[in-house]
Amino acid sequence: MKYQIDEKQNGVDVLLDEVGGNQKQLLEAFQACRDGRCACPTGEYRKLESIEIEQAPDRITLHLRSKPGEKLEKTEIIKCLEITKGSLE
Repeated sequence: MKYQIDEKQNGVDVLLDEVGGNQKQLLEAFQACRDGRCACPTGEYRKLESIEIEQAPDRITLHLRSKPGEKLEKTEIIKCLEITKGSLE
């Protein structure tokens, strides 16, 4: 799995490529975050206003929108992605 993070004015977009046979597990993990059951050890979740999830063959796109006045930290998002990626191995 490879990922790219694009910082936006109101959040970040995360593009995950080459998800292969892990797509179902990744979608379940991201849905848990959307539902407020995020397992990542970071305070970034409190800054989130919404998470939109798009899927395509071998690709998942996350649109993470921050609450007004908040800024999502790219380094913290990377930590969460690495933890999620590690749980698949």
